[in-house]
Amino acid sequence: MIKSVVSGFVLGAVFFAIAPLGLGIGLIEFFRPILIPGVTLLQLFWQNAMGSMALLLGLLLNGVIYSLLFLSFSVVEKQAINRKAKQLAALLLVLAFLGATGMLGNVYLFLTSADKSWILQIGA
Repeated sequence: MIKSVVSGFVLGAVFFAIAPLGLGIGLIEFFRPILIPGVTLLQLFWQNAMGSMALLLGLLLNGVIYSLLFLSFSVVEKQAINRKAKQLAALLLVLAFLGATGMLGNVYLFLTSADKSWILQIGA
């Protein structure tokens, strides 16, 4: 359990660091809701989130969100009865995470879109 919480927090911190590096790269901008859900949540409640305190809170929230996701996967792995139940629970967790971050609609649009050339575009 501790390993999954620490792993989730580290992944959240890495994603937090990657997100600003991809400004103008279509693929990273597309995945922005998944990369920094903590910042999105912070901006929802604190409209003028600027400064070092907001940066620290965004990093902390991002780590907590990914820690909860990894902890959920760990609990499912330990509590599920058989392989199909684990797979179904993992699928539901992923769908819930995508829905909570607002990425579920983007994934659907991406999968149904005929033109995907925007992913390789760099620059605004």
